[in-house]
Amino acid sequence: MVRFGLSSSGSRTRNGIDLLLSISKNIIFSSKYPIHYLVESADWAVKTEALTLKKHIPEVNITSSTFGIKHKILHFGTSSLFRERPASENRSILTYYHIAPQDKFKFQVGRSSQFVQKVHTSCEITKNLLVQYGVSENKIVKINIPVDLDIFTNVNDSKKNELRDALNIPDGSIVVGSFQKDGVGWGDGTVPKPEKGPDIFCEVVRELSRKYPIFVLLTGPARGYVKAQLTSFGIPFVHLIADQYTQMPDFYNALDLYLVTSRQEGGPKAVLESMATGTPIISTEVGQAPEVINPGVDGFLAPVEDVESLTKFSSKVIEDARLRKRLIEAGLKTAIRYSASTISRQFYDQVYLPLF
Repeated sequence: MVRFGLSSSGSRTRNGIDLLLSISKNIIFSSKYPIHYLVESADWAVKTEALTLKKHIPEVNITSSTFGIKHKILHFGTSSLFRERPASENRSILTYYHIAPQDKFKFQVGRSSQFVQKVHTSCEITKNLLVQYGVSENKIVKINIPVDLDIFTNVNDSKKNELRDALNIPDGSIVVGSFQKDGVGWGDGTVPKPEKGPDIFCEVVRELSRKYPIFVLLTGPARGYVKAQLTSFGIPFVHLIADQYTQMPDFYNALDLYLVTSRQEGGPKAVLESMATGTPIISTEVGQAPEVINPGVDGFLAPVEDVESLTKFSSKVIEDARLRKRLIEAGLKTAIRYSASTISRQFYDQVYLPLF
């Protein structure tokens, strides 16, 4: 199994070193970079978005501290870094990908937004919640999470079989993917995070396994709950954790379909990553999925917690080769519309440029 990450003590040490390096970089490079994107060292998802923007917008510097930054644009990639009012000499942006119903800080969203010039979100669902919690609609800019087409590409059947062999997936299996963190904390993850819908995922694959030779491919940390459920259902699986984000396309390309069963999302990134790798996608109506997926054309959408619909759409994809081909072809075209280069241009024009 490929492993990723550090122990909790190692993680704290690494985070402390990262912070010191970040502060040093700020002092040295603050004058060079007009845009400073703030991320937490351990937050791989937000950091990936920051790196994607930097790839296409050279003016971006990625950091985890505001120390030493003056007369610049500060982009807080997560609200957890927004602990105090930003210095008035800087212009600030605050990103909210999603707001969990159980988040005890959700009613502070409106107050926090008073101290920034723009609030960014990735989907209409979160935009509506931001307005509900007191954010001025004039401040909100909605720009979707993109997919990096330099990383995520599809492969031919020969390469797909080669990838499955490398993962020890039995011949004839219908391979279903779930690539996320859906357990509480950074340990084994035996306690599920309800918003990620791991219970729904397990119910859907159990229903599918009654008719098809299902094999589940898991990635991501804290998947203990899902693994325990799959084991109890007698469904074979493998759990891998990538060393690098660039390894993810190999996992997608080993799949027959990808399932998003979340109750709440900001993306999820898996929707466009699936499309870009030629993997049929079935998702609940969360995050930007309803804005990206054209049902029956490049994927399928089901109501949240609707096990029956998720199972029905998955069965259609498994059984109908012509449908799979149409979904894959249309999905590849959809992914192009949301490419990292296109979305980064939108971000620069609509978020950063007005603040210079």
